[in-house]
Amino acid sequence: MSVMIGSDIQCYINGKLLGAVSAFSFNSDTAVKTIVAVDSLLPFELAPTATAVTGNVSLFRLTQDGGLEGAGITTSFDNIARQQYLTIALKQRSTDQIIFEARYCSVINQAWQVLAKSLVTGTFVFKGIIWNTEASTLAG
Repeated sequence: MSVMIGSDIQCYINGKLLGAVSAFSFNSDTAVKTIVAVDSLLPFELAPTATAVTGNVSLFRLTQDGGLEGAGITTSFDNIARQQYLTIALKQRSTDQIIFEARYCSVINQAWQVLAKSLVTGTFVFKGIIWNTEASTLAG
């Protein structure tokens, strides 16, 4: 076994390599409901309800790339109602293995930072419906 190195990971949006990514993080959440009964102080079980995945993608802005809208990651403000779902995947470059994939994602936030003596950087936050890692399979 070997430790994964961030520089060996590539980010794909809708099957297209997004080479300007500088960082990626995701969080999965499985809410549970406490099942209780009359005359019992202890719950019977914790029942899983809905799962969700959210994530952050940090990237460098390239000259004349149009930002997220230019890359087709999101739409311009006047077309936001027509925004389509994204598929976001992380692949290990050396093995071409998918280590994370989320389908039916939407961009819920984007922020850009412009500093006088630095690179222009941005982050977008996504929320997805289904996801998997290399340890699981993705249905649908």
